[in-house]
Amino acid sequence: MNKLTLLLLKEDIDLAQSLGFKTLRSAKKLNNHEVLSESLDNLGHVYFHKNNVDSALKYFDTALNIRTKHNDNFGIAKSKTNIGLVYFKTGNFDASSALLNEALSSWKVIKDSAQIAKTQSVLGEIYHRKNLTASPLATEIDANKEKIAELRGLNTRNRYERALLFVLIGLSGLLSAFAYVSLLNKRKDAHILEEKNKEMAKKKAEMANLLEEMEMNAVSLELLNKKLVEEIAERENIERSSFARDRFLATMSHEMRTPLNVITGLTHLLLENNPRPEQIEQLRTLQFSANELVVFINDVLDFSKIEAGKLELQYRAFDFEKVVTNVFHNFSQRADSKGLLLHSSFDSQIPKNIVGDEARVYQILTNLLNYCLEATSEGLVMANVSLIEQNQREAIVRIVVESTDGGVEHLLMSGSFQTLNEEGANFEKLDSSQLSLAITKRLIELQHGRFTVENIFGEATKFTVLMPFKIALTTANQITQLNLTDHSHLKGSHILLVEDNKINQLVVAKMLRKHGIAVVTADNGVEALDHMNEQDFDLVLMDIQMPEMDGYRTTAEIRNMESPNKSNVPIIALTSSAFLTEKEKAVLFGMNDHVGKPFSPEELMEKIAALLIADSDPKR
Repeated sequence: MNKLTLLLLKEDIDLAQSLGFKTLRSAKKLNNHEVLSESLDNLGHVYFHKNNVDSALKYFDTALNIRTKHNDNFGIAKSKTNIGLVYFKTGNFDASSALLNEALSSWKVIKDSAQIAKTQSVLGEIYHRKNLTASPLATEIDANKEKIAELRGLNTRNRYERALLFVLIGLSGLLSAFAYVSLLNKRKDAHILEEKNKEMAKKKAEMANLLEEMEMNAVSLELLNKKLVEEIAERENIERSSFARDRFLATMSHEMRTPLNVITGLTHLLLENNPRPEQIEQLRTLQFSANELVVFINDVLDFSKIEAGKLELQYRAFDFEKVVTNVFHNFSQRADSKGLLLHSSFDSQIPKNIVGDEARVYQILTNLLNYCLEATSEGLVMANVSLIEQNQREAIVRIVVESTDGGVEHLLMSGSFQTLNEEGANFEKLDSSQLSLAITKRLIELQHGRFTVENIFGEATKFTVLMPFKIALTTANQITQLNLTDHSHLKGSHILLVEDNKINQLVVAKMLRKHGIAVVTADNGVEALDHMNEQDFDLVLMDIQMPEMDGYRTTAEIRNMESPNKSNVPIIALTSSAFLTEKEKAVLFGMNDHVGKPFSPEELMEKIAALLIADSDPKR
């Protein structure tokens, strides 16, 4: 009789249930179907004593399924007997008698007399309750009642002893299994621990190396930070110095360009007022000197803009041959005064209208001719412009400027171009001649060209320029733009000139009135707004720097006027500053174009004509 059976006899149901579950868990780990089935039977008996019929049937059915799977005939008969007893207790006599009859057949095969007597006793009780005393079994049942009484005690004892033996065997096997599994786990854990120790030792060594490397990097980083701080401080000093220099250049440019504009304007007017023959050459000399001074100012500003990477190229269609002719015309008197022969040739195959920066091409030719005339004391200065290659979209032009100047000194040329080829070149070591050549080289390269110098010391110097140009489409609009030298169509136009310098007012007003243009002048933005409120104008020439109200604010006020004729009037900015920011501001505040002082009469008239033609275009 096992412990669980004793507990059931003592009616200690809860403790019996706890022991039953422990036995079941142990049986599952052993994976022995006999022990497992017995454990399930034990739990079924516990719940049967607790009158929990559903749970008892669940455990008895599970035990039956396991025994059936393993063909355990003894166990199957036992499970069917247990289930039949449950159905008997619940009054389901048909199900009970069916299972008990199956069990009885098995017990007879097994020849377990105790189980046969017990099963027959229960079947007799079922038949009795169903009033089936006339059954053929009744006589056999009555005959065996005494024998059943004798064997019941013996069978009960044997059954409990067998169950206890199975439990003890199961527990013994379970303990052995636990011991074996524990041994395997310990070996496995020991191996894992050994591998982890090796890995930790390796990681520790790597960590030590990493810490050492980090310490070295920290020292290097500290040195780099120190150097970076010094470089940042130095760069800030350079930027402050560069900003101060740019502001200085901008201020000086404005101060020089204002009187230069007066000089060039008055000279132009004097040359057009039929001066005496002896005065013509003097006026042309004055005009040329003023233009040279403008070129020098432009060189200084260009060097600053090139250094800062802010030089802007203006691409538009222009007449290349006209540019070459004008440049040579400006230098003709200077060449004559030195007794030099000045000669030029132009390839007629070069397209009439090519697209490029006309002002920069003019500047390149001027710088090269100016240097050659300066360096040549006798002989010849000549330029040849020829077409190298052409397709539908692009033409490559070669410009060759030669002089019998004895050859450019090697030190001069090497100083100019070696300094330019250095990274971060800042032109500080260049004199005026080298500065001119250096800027020329940069201007050519910015336009995707190539500049070379050939010289034979003591004989001659040859400058060669190769530059690509786009070919302009010959549209009606471009033809009009290229024929803007005829300003007869501007006669009768009404222009407002806003300029605080009285001499500039006089020069520009006379220039415009000569073409039949009606001009109204204003000294500042306030007067300009008064004139705009009183009448309409075809165009406004707006100075930028003025007292009381500057050109930007005045333009903004005009653009906000209610009348479209006033708010949409074309406005050209007149400024002495040649920096890109001034042009950006002009566009930002609604101006249509920009003219930098000093400006040529042709440039100003062309821009006026372009805007008035565009404004009168019905398609616009």
